[in-house]
Amino acid sequence: MSTVRRVEVFVLHDSPLVCAGLAATLRAQADLAVTVGHLPTQAVPPDAAHCDVLVADYGTGLQFLDRMAAGRNAGPGSVPRLLIVTEKVGEWDIRCAMARGVQGYLLLGCPAERLVQAVRSLARGGRCYDDAVSARIADSLVHASLTKREHDVLHLMSQGASNKQIARDLDIQLGTVKTHVKAILEKLQVRTRTQAVVVSEHRGLLRAAPGNGVPLDRFQSLMQGRRSLPGHAPSRPLALASAGELIQTD
Repeated sequence: MSTVRRVEVFVLHDSPLVCAGLAATLRAQADLAVTVGHLPTQAVPPDAAHCDVLVADYGTGLQFLDRMAAGRNAGPGSVPRLLIVTEKVGEWDIRCAMARGVQGYLLLGCPAERLVQAVRSLARGGRCYDDAVSARIADSLVHASLTKREHDVLHLMSQGASNKQIARDLDIQLGTVKTHVKAILEKLQVRTRTQAVVVSEHRGLLRAAPGNGVPLDRFQSLMQGRRSLPGHAPSRPLALASAGELIQTD
């Protein structure tokens, strides 16, 4: 009599309470074999390196990918498929995760059923994103992307740095800074530096932006006179499967 191989899942989250909840939810499924890791970790846990799906918080998940890439020649199937469970929903955070090869991205507070579906989907080679994450991805596709240097300039702009200060901090010419600022304003479809910072905060473009973002009333007052508000116009989400999987069209 043949037995069906269970999916090997490794849970590694920076919140012990969240970690326990994730593990308990997944262990209730007969087809999932769950192992729990403990933070901080100084090396890639052996069990995690050979599991089918790794469930982790944002920072731990990306660090894991870095360690795996540095410690071995990662070929197809040699790295566990990564499901991030986090509160981060900023465009910058999501884009960084997607660029690094994260296959699943759920938000804290998602239904338990969605977590289980996501793990099974990743184990089959699929992808699974929270509906809010898919909507953020879809919305970002209608906007021009900022380059890494433009992100650097925008980050300093958000701290109130002048063009001269930005030039000194980034060790670039003043004229180059002005070119970057002009490009940022054009891509964000705004007229002033203040508007650029407000829009970038609302879209989650700033790295580790403190606080809860810009209040909606301040956003609207600062943006008066603009023809459209990036990130707030109705957008059509990417098509989703019943399990929340992003349907690939390429």
